[in-house]
Amino acid sequence: MALIALLIVTSIGLSMMFMADTETIVNGNYRDEQTAYYASKAGLEEVRDRMRSNAGSGITISASLPTARPGAVSGVLYILNPTGSETVAPWLTSNTYFDNEVCREVNCSGGQVPPTAGWYVTPTISASTTYAASPRMPYKWIRVTLKTNRSASGWSGSTQNFMYVDGKSANANYYVCWNGTNELTQAVNCSYNNQYVYMLTSLAVTLGGTRRMVQTELAHDPGTPVNVPAAISIDSTGQSQCQIQGDNNLMVSGVDEVSPPSGVAGIAINNGSCQSQGGNIVGGTGWTQNPSVYNVAMPPAWTPGTGLSGTITNLENQADCTGTFSTCTNYGTYSTCPADYRTTVIKNAGSTVNGITGCGILVFEAGGQTQLEINGNIQWKGLIIVYSAGGQVQVQMDSGGGKIEGALMMASNSGSQIQFQYQNNGPAGGMLYDSAYLNPSVSSKPLRIIASREMMY
Repeated sequence: MALIALLIVTSIGLSMMFMADTETIVNGNYRDEQTAYYASKAGLEEVRDRMRSNAGSGITISASLPTARPGAVSGVLYILNPTGSETVAPWLTSNTYFDNEVCREVNCSGGQVPPTAGWYVTPTISASTTYAASPRMPYKWIRVTLKTNRSASGWSGSTQNFMYVDGKSANANYYVCWNGTNELTQAVNCSYNNQYVYMLTSLAVTLGGTRRMVQTELAHDPGTPVNVPAAISIDSTGQSQCQIQGDNNLMVSGVDEVSPPSGVAGIAINNGSCQSQGGNIVGGTGWTQNPSVYNVAMPPAWTPGTGLSGTITNLENQADCTGTFSTCTNYGTYSTCPADYRTTVIKNAGSTVNGITGCGILVFEAGGQTQLEINGNIQWKGLIIVYSAGGQVQVQMDSGGGKIEGALMMASNSGSQIQFQYQNNGPAGGMLYDSAYLNPSVSSKPLRIIASREMMY
């Protein structure tokens, strides 16, 4: 009886030990699975934060973010996070961390990677130590691409299984853009206050071999368009003067480049006059008189007093950089505008610039008198503001055959005089009103997560 009782007790004990071991293994697997999942999300959050234009170790249009469609040359960016001496090369089929999901996003023509040489950005980018945890998170790579109309779909061999954003297969290569509420498609680029949608895909692999892949869609929220009354606006209660000098190559146009012939006045002056010696000054629909120079009432945001100073303060608060020309050197990328759109505030009381190129809002501001001289070859998409809180504003500008696409604003909040001289020597150039580039910078803010999903691959 004693032996039988001992046998029964031993069996029960062994069963309990087996169940405990099984539960421990299950818990370990679950923990490993959760570690991989949240490590994958941690990689996405690192890249999302680094995509801000003012992040310390940024990944922006001017620093590696792809501008080409996925599958084209440099259409894919990888951020790598190897541990120790391991090699992470997701573009190599022989690598442990090969990206075997990329062909579900891009037509690989029956192969395992896109067939275009140079389809991913080189050199690749490494995970930043600024965000590193201890021990290191086991995410291995994050893939960044622009979203196109046929993204987030699948390929089976050479057969396509697309889910089109706009439902139109003929628009497969259109960019997907974010208007603050919905995704929409545009053929050439995201314009008129719409923002590119980026697809981020992250792979994490733990020491136990658990693999999890997560994907998100991100976009900057569109800014609120800045309301200006003219291509060139001069706003002060003091008597102001402007002089336009040039030949027929100099154009000051209030016709909106986005939706001609609508637009604004060519030149608006709150209090004063403007003389034109050569050059073409035209306005959009409703401003058809020639020359299109008017005493036009300023919008409330630009009214001398609280509105004007408040507008400038808001722009300064959201600036990507505030300083001097030596400390603020990145003014956005002209060629990829508005994707790389920035707000810069230059605090110099007197500035002389030999040519200037950029994209975004550029504010020259001083507490007293503000002077600006721009010499030659302006290439700017956006809004340039020259502002004084308590003194005169003097601007002398020679476009040198270059152009400003957006608007130019000069303002004094003290009732002081504004003096403006604009000339062009050489090829065609001038001031062209374009509402697509009059949006405050949003690139310094975290990108909005539009969608998130785990990839079952």
